[in-house]
Amino acid sequence: MSASPAGHSVCPILENHVEQMIAEALHRYGEEIDLVKWWARLRRDQSFFPDTGMYDWIEAQILYLLIRLRKPESLVEISPNYGYSTGFMLLAMNKNDRGQLYSFDLNAQFHRHALRNFAKVGIDASRQRFFAGDVRVDCYHSLPPTIDLLFMDPDHSDTFAEWYPDDLRPRIAANGLLHVHDVLRYGVKPNLGDEGEGLVLWQFIQEQHIPETNFMYVGEFVRAQPTRPEILRRLARYPFGETRIGTDGIEQNASLWLIRRPDHAPDG
Repeated sequence: MSASPAGHSVCPILENHVEQMIAEALHRYGEEIDLVKWWARLRRDQSFFPDTGMYDWIEAQILYLLIRLRKPESLVEISPNYGYSTGFMLLAMNKNDRGQLYSFDLNAQFHRHALRNFAKVGIDASRQRFFAGDVRVDCYHSLPPTIDLLFMDPDHSDTFAEWYPDDLRPRIAANGLLHVHDVLRYGVKPNLGDEGEGLVLWQFIQEQHIPETNFMYVGEFVRAQPTRPEILRRLARYPFGETRIGTDGIEQNASLWLIRRPDHAPDG
């Protein structure tokens, strides 16, 4: 994946490396956010998304921007459901003219529904390959050997969470990214979904001594956003003139970004 040339960053120096990437991506590609907002507006359309989900607008902006910045070659998405977050990934990949997305879900019907939606609005889905089945068993052989960005939104059980840090994380390229939805620090449960995944991940971070500079919980970032440098405040929470846009009126941004550092460096 590409990165900014050493010594040429025009963004503020931030201690957290994920925040630094977001700032750089906003500087380079922030003007594109208005161009993908139309996809976010469809979130409330039940003909597109019968299950609204909890992927909030700041999460979506960060996902799009980091793909634009890092230009990953190999992306893996576990449990895309009806394809809301997939749409942002494809929009960024198509803008990059680069990358292959491997999507895994138990239900192929979700994918067929998503493909109809993508075709309806003109999102090119040719960069996506879909595999139906349990990624741990049925489709394991279809995983790419190296992953630049791994997006996890599975059943959020503790048993599934105990599997993928040990099994999938070593496939993530050095300085590659792990993104996990529906988790909060300490394993505190968000409004929906988490059945132990967040606690397992938090314990993993502690056991591996992953430094705070190498991961970021988006909900915490959003709460502190008013005190961040101006460039980070460009991420808008309520783009539609509404005061409540999350599922059931709750905007949580419950997700984690983690950088996998090279094996010879401090873990992360």
